[in-house]
Amino acid sequence: MFSRPIVAAALAAPLILMLAACAPTAPPAAPVDPPTTVAPPEPVADPLPADALLQLTATATADNGAVLDLEFIVHKSLAWDDPAGVANADLMSNVCDGSLENSVYEEQLWSFTQVDVSATPVDGTPAWPEGKRFSLFPLAWSNAIAADGAVVDDQDVDIATPFCLRNKYLDGPGEGTIVLGQAGDTDAVGAAGGFSRWANNNFGFTSVEVQSQTPADTGITVSDCAYVVTDLGKEFGGGSDSWSFTNTDTSCEVGYPLDPTV
Repeated sequence: MFSRPIVAAALAAPLILMLAACAPTAPPAAPVDPPTTVAPPEPVADPLPADALLQLTATATADNGAVLDLEFIVHKSLAWDDPAGVANADLMSNVCDGSLENSVYEEQLWSFTQVDVSATPVDGTPAWPEGKRFSLFPLAWSNAIAADGAVVDDQDVDIATPFCLRNKYLDGPGEGTIVLGQAGDTDAVGAAGGFSRWANNNFGFTSVEVQSQTPADTGITVSDCAYVVTDLGKEFGGGSDSWSFTNTDTSCEVGYPLDPTV
Protein backbone atom coordinates (compact mmCIF):
# COMPACT_ATOMS: atom_id res chain seq x y z
CA MET A 1 0.00 0.00 0.00
CA PHE A 2 1.26 3.40 -0.78
CA SER A 3 1.99 6.34 1.46
CA ARG A 4 -0.83 8.86 1.32
CA PRO A 5 -1.18 12.31 2.97
CA ILE A 6 -4.40 13.50 4.54
CA VAL A 7 -7.12 12.75 1.97
CA ALA A 8 -8.92 16.06 2.29
CA ALA A 9 -5.77 18.00 1.33
CA ALA A 10 -4.72 15.87 -1.62
CA LEU A 11 -6.24 17.90 -4.42
CA ALA A 12 -6.29 21.68 -3.97
CA ALA A 13 -3.43 23.19 -5.96
CA PRO A 14 -3.17 20.68 -8.84
CA LEU A 15 -6.87 20.68 -9.64
CA ILE A 16 -7.37 24.42 -9.36
CA LEU A 17 -4.63 24.78 -11.97
CA MET A 18 -6.31 22.14 -14.11
CA LEU A 19 -9.67 23.88 -14.04
CA ALA A 20 -8.16 27.27 -14.74
CA ALA A 21 -6.24 25.98 -17.74
CA CYS A 22 -9.03 23.62 -18.87
CA ALA A 23 -6.37 21.31 -20.29
CA PRO A 24 -5.91 17.53 -19.98
CA THR A 25 -3.50 16.35 -17.32
CA ALA A 26 -0.98 13.54 -17.55
CA PRO A 27 -1.55 10.36 -15.55
CA PRO A 28 -0.11 10.41 -12.01
CA ALA A 29 3.59 9.63 -11.83
CA ALA A 30 4.60 6.05 -11.06
CA PRO A 31 4.95 5.45 -7.31
CA VAL A 32 8.34 5.40 -5.66
CA ASP A 33 7.65 2.04 -4.04
CA PRO A 34 6.81 -0.96 -6.25
CA PRO A 35 3.04 -1.40 -6.56
CA THR A 36 1.36 -4.34 -4.93
CA THR A 37 0.63 -7.25 -7.20
CA VAL A 38 -2.79 -7.05 -8.82
CA ALA A 39 -4.81 -10.01 -7.57
CA PRO A 40 -6.64 -12.20 -10.07
CA PRO A 41 -10.16 -10.95 -10.78
CA GLU A 42 -12.91 -12.83 -8.99
CA PRO A 43 -16.20 -13.86 -10.62
CA VAL A 44 -19.38 -11.93 -9.88
CA ALA A 45 -22.69 -13.51 -8.97
CA ASP A 46 -24.94 -11.28 -11.10
CA PRO A 47 -24.47 -10.26 -14.74
CA LEU A 48 -22.91 -6.83 -15.10
CA PRO A 49 -24.27 -4.15 -17.46
CA ALA A 50 -23.10 -4.56 -21.04
CA ASP A 51 -21.07 -1.32 -20.82
CA ALA A 52 -19.36 -2.18 -17.51
CA LEU A 53 -15.58 -1.82 -17.42
CA LEU A 54 -14.89 -2.62 -13.77
CA GLN A 55 -16.71 -3.92 -10.71
CA LEU A 56 -15.30 -3.54 -7.20
CA THR A 57 -17.02 -5.01 -4.13
CA ALA A 58 -16.31 -5.10 -0.41
CA THR A 59 -17.91 -5.34 3.03
CA ALA A 60 -17.71 -2.58 5.63
CA THR A 61 -18.40 -3.31 9.30
CA ALA A 62 -18.81 -0.50 11.84
CA ASP A 63 -17.82 -0.85 15.46
CA ASN A 64 -21.49 -1.06 16.48
CA GLY A 65 -21.96 -4.16 14.32
CA ALA A 66 -23.60 -2.43 11.34
CA VAL A 67 -22.63 -3.97 7.99
CA LEU A 68 -22.75 -2.50 4.48
CA ASP A 69 -22.21 -4.31 1.19
CA LEU A 70 -20.32 -1.89 -1.05
CA GLU A 71 -20.14 -1.91 -4.85
CA PHE A 72 -18.57 0.24 -7.56
CA ILE A 73 -19.45 -0.26 -11.23
CA VAL A 74 -17.47 1.78 -13.76
CA HIS A 75 -19.21 2.25 -17.11
CA LYS A 76 -17.63 2.88 -20.50
CA SER A 77 -16.77 6.51 -21.12
CA LEU A 78 -18.92 8.51 -23.53
CA ALA A 79 -18.19 11.59 -25.61
CA TRP A 80 -19.44 14.86 -24.16
CA ASP A 81 -22.15 15.12 -26.84
CA ASP A 82 -23.18 11.45 -26.94
CA PRO A 83 -26.96 11.44 -26.38
CA ALA A 84 -26.52 8.58 -23.91
CA GLY A 85 -24.16 10.65 -21.77
CA VAL A 86 -25.40 14.23 -22.07
CA ALA A 87 -26.85 14.08 -18.55
CA ASN A 88 -23.36 13.48 -17.15
CA ALA A 89 -21.95 16.46 -19.02
CA ASP A 90 -24.85 18.60 -17.76
CA LEU A 91 -24.22 17.46 -14.18
CA MET A 92 -20.57 18.48 -14.44
CA SER A 93 -21.50 21.91 -15.80
CA ASN A 94 -24.02 22.44 -13.01
CA VAL A 95 -21.70 21.55 -10.14
CA CYS A 96 -18.86 23.61 -11.61
CA ASP A 97 -21.01 26.74 -11.63
CA GLY A 98 -20.15 27.66 -15.21
CA SER A 99 -16.39 27.12 -14.97
CA LEU A 100 -16.88 24.10 -17.22
CA GLU A 101 -19.49 23.96 -19.97
CA ASN A 102 -20.18 22.59 -23.43
CA SER A 103 -17.85 24.92 -25.32
CA VAL A 104 -14.94 23.64 -23.24
CA TYR A 105 -15.98 20.02 -23.70
CA GLU A 106 -16.31 20.50 -27.46
CA GLU A 107 -13.00 22.31 -27.90
CA GLN A 108 -11.04 19.89 -25.74
CA LEU A 109 -12.87 16.67 -26.70
CA TRP A 110 -14.01 15.65 -23.25
CA SER A 111 -15.42 12.29 -22.30
CA PHE A 112 -17.44 11.46 -19.19
CA THR A 113 -17.19 8.25 -17.19
CA GLN A 114 -20.05 7.24 -14.93
CA VAL A 115 -19.32 5.26 -11.76
CA ASP A 116 -22.30 3.80 -9.89
CA VAL A 117 -21.73 3.51 -6.14
CA SER A 118 -23.96 1.61 -3.71
CA ALA A 119 -23.88 0.80 0.00
CA THR A 120 -26.53 -1.73 0.98
CA PRO A 121 -27.29 -2.52 4.66
CA VAL A 122 -27.07 -6.20 5.54
CA ASP A 123 -30.32 -7.51 7.02
CA GLY A 124 -30.27 -8.12 10.75
CA THR A 125 -27.46 -5.66 11.51
CA PRO A 126 -27.76 -2.31 13.36
CA ALA A 127 -28.22 1.01 11.58
CA TRP A 128 -25.05 2.57 10.23
CA PRO A 129 -23.71 5.02 12.86
CA GLU A 130 -23.50 8.73 12.18
CA GLY A 131 -20.08 10.15 11.49
CA LYS A 132 -18.65 6.99 9.93
CA ARG A 133 -17.75 7.85 6.35
CA PHE A 134 -15.61 6.62 3.46
CA SER A 135 -13.43 8.65 1.15
CA LEU A 136 -14.14 7.58 -2.42
CA PHE A 137 -11.65 7.22 -5.25
CA PRO A 138 -10.84 8.73 -7.69
CA LEU A 139 -9.84 11.84 -5.80
CA ALA A 140 -10.43 15.17 -7.46
CA TRP A 141 -6.81 15.77 -8.41
CA SER A 142 -6.41 14.76 -12.04
CA ASN A 143 -10.00 15.03 -13.28
CA ALA A 144 -13.02 17.14 -12.61
CA ILE A 145 -15.47 15.01 -10.61
CA ALA A 146 -19.20 15.47 -10.11
CA ALA A 147 -21.44 13.57 -7.70
CA ASP A 148 -25.11 12.79 -7.36
CA GLY A 149 -27.37 10.79 -5.05
CA ALA A 150 -25.86 9.34 -1.87
CA VAL A 151 -22.35 10.39 -2.90
CA VAL A 152 -21.57 13.72 -1.23
CA ASP A 153 -18.97 16.46 -1.68
CA ASP A 154 -16.28 17.21 0.87
CA GLN A 155 -17.32 20.21 2.96
CA ASP A 156 -14.02 20.48 4.85
CA VAL A 157 -12.41 22.72 2.23
CA ASP A 158 -12.43 26.40 1.35
CA ILE A 159 -16.01 27.42 0.62
CA ALA A 160 -14.88 28.91 -2.71
CA THR A 161 -13.72 25.49 -4.00
CA PRO A 162 -16.05 24.36 -6.82
CA PHE A 163 -17.87 21.14 -6.08
CA CYS A 164 -16.27 19.50 -9.12
CA LEU A 165 -12.88 20.02 -7.43
CA ARG A 166 -13.86 18.44 -4.12
CA ASN A 167 -13.24 14.88 -3.01
CA LYS A 168 -16.26 12.64 -2.62
CA TYR A 169 -17.57 10.73 0.39
CA LEU A 170 -20.12 8.14 1.35
CA ASP A 171 -21.46 8.48 4.89
CA GLY A 172 -24.00 5.68 5.04
CA PRO A 173 -26.26 3.41 2.99
CA GLY A 174 -27.65 4.51 -0.36
CA GLU A 175 -26.95 4.70 -4.07
CA GLY A 176 -25.17 7.45 -5.94
CA THR A 177 -23.05 8.36 -8.93
CA ILE A 178 -19.58 9.72 -9.55
CA VAL A 179 -18.91 11.30 -12.94
CA LEU A 180 -15.33 11.83 -14.18
CA GLY A 181 -14.67 14.46 -16.83
CA GLN A 182 -11.56 13.83 -18.94
CA ALA A 183 -10.18 16.04 -21.69
CA GLY A 184 -8.83 14.66 -24.96
CA ASP A 185 -10.59 11.34 -24.49
CA THR A 186 -13.25 10.97 -27.20
CA ASP A 187 -13.02 9.04 -30.48
CA ALA A 188 -12.77 12.25 -32.51
CA VAL A 189 -9.69 13.08 -34.59
CA GLY A 190 -7.15 14.72 -32.29
CA ALA A 191 -8.30 13.00 -29.10
CA ALA A 192 -5.43 10.90 -27.80
CA GLY A 193 -7.38 9.02 -25.15
CA GLY A 194 -9.97 7.19 -27.20
CA PHE A 195 -12.11 6.54 -24.08
CA SER A 196 -9.17 4.90 -22.26
CA ARG A 197 -8.28 7.60 -19.74
CA TRP A 198 -10.63 6.18 -17.12
CA ALA A 199 -7.87 3.60 -16.59
CA ASN A 200 -5.49 6.31 -15.32
CA ASN A 201 -7.55 6.48 -12.11
CA ASN A 202 -7.70 4.57 -8.84
CA PHE A 203 -11.18 3.30 -7.87
CA GLY A 204 -12.53 2.30 -4.48
CA PHE A 205 -12.70 3.67 -0.97
CA THR A 206 -10.85 4.04 2.30
CA SER A 207 -12.03 4.68 5.84
CA VAL A 208 -8.82 6.45 6.91
CA GLU A 209 -7.79 10.08 6.72
CA VAL A 210 -4.08 9.21 7.02
CA GLN A 211 -2.41 5.91 6.25
CA SER A 212 -1.37 5.11 9.83
CA GLN A 213 -4.98 4.91 11.06
CA THR A 214 -6.44 1.52 11.92
CA PRO A 215 -10.01 0.16 12.16
CA ALA A 216 -9.85 0.92 15.87
CA ASP A 217 -9.18 4.59 15.01
CA THR A 218 -11.91 4.91 12.37
CA GLY A 219 -14.50 2.50 13.76
CA ILE A 220 -14.78 0.74 10.38
CA THR A 221 -13.30 -2.57 9.24
CA VAL A 222 -13.09 -3.37 5.53
CA SER A 223 -13.18 -6.99 4.33
CA ASP A 224 -13.99 -9.19 1.32
CA CYS A 225 -12.45 -6.73 -1.15
CA ALA A 226 -12.59 -8.11 -4.71
CA TYR A 227 -12.77 -6.80 -8.26
CA VAL A 228 -13.19 -7.87 -11.86
CA VAL A 229 -12.14 -6.07 -15.05
CA THR A 230 -14.48 -7.01 -17.89
CA ASP A 231 -13.34 -7.81 -21.42
CA LEU A 232 -14.61 -4.38 -22.42
CA GLY A 233 -12.60 -2.86 -19.58
CA LYS A 234 -9.45 -4.57 -20.82
CA GLU A 235 -10.16 -3.36 -24.34
CA PHE A 236 -10.13 0.21 -23.02
CA GLY A 237 -6.98 -0.04 -20.92
CA GLY A 238 -8.15 -1.58 -17.64
CA GLY A 239 -6.13 -4.12 -15.67
CA SER A 240 -2.76 -3.19 -17.17
CA ASP A 241 0.59 -3.96 -15.55
CA SER A 242 0.63 -0.41 -14.17
CA TRP A 243 -2.44 -1.09 -12.03
CA SER A 244 -2.24 -2.08 -8.37
CA PHE A 245 -4.66 -3.63 -5.90
CA THR A 246 -4.91 -2.44 -2.28
CA ASN A 247 -6.79 -4.84 -0.01
CA THR A 248 -6.46 -4.01 3.69
CA ASP A 249 -8.71 -3.75 6.73
CA THR A 250 -9.14 -0.02 5.99
CA SER A 251 -9.06 0.26 2.17
CA CYS A 252 -10.31 -1.45 -0.97
CA GLU A 253 -8.84 0.09 -4.13
CA VAL A 254 -7.79 -0.94 -7.62
CA GLY A 255 -6.45 0.94 -10.62
CA TYR A 256 -3.63 3.30 -11.46
CA PRO A 257 -1.82 3.85 -8.14
CA LEU A 258 -1.92 7.15 -6.33
CA ASP A 259 1.16 9.36 -6.46
CA PRO A 260 2.75 9.26 -2.95
CA THR A 261 4.50 12.61 -3.54
CA VAL A 262 1.22 14.59 -3.71
